[in-house]
Amino acid sequence: MSAICAKCGKGNMVGRRVTFSGKRNRRVFRVNLHTFWVGMEKKRFCTKCLRVVKGKVTRRQRVPKEAVVATA
Repeated sequence: MSAICAKCGKGNMVGRRVTFSGKRNRRVFRVNLHTFWVGMEKKRFCTKCLRVVKGKVTRRQRVPKEAVVATA
């Protein structure tokens, strides 16, 4: 299994770990993948895409100023 999101294609990134003394070592930034059943298939999604697939992405609703003044 590869570490790639099924929806957006996000994968692992390579970078460097820097110690206090300034030494640099290679490291891998891994993707936060979760397995999820879509129909009869098992797919791997990153956290952001999983929220979209499940339909749990909600935006904060703006409260009108009149409603805030009325409750106070």
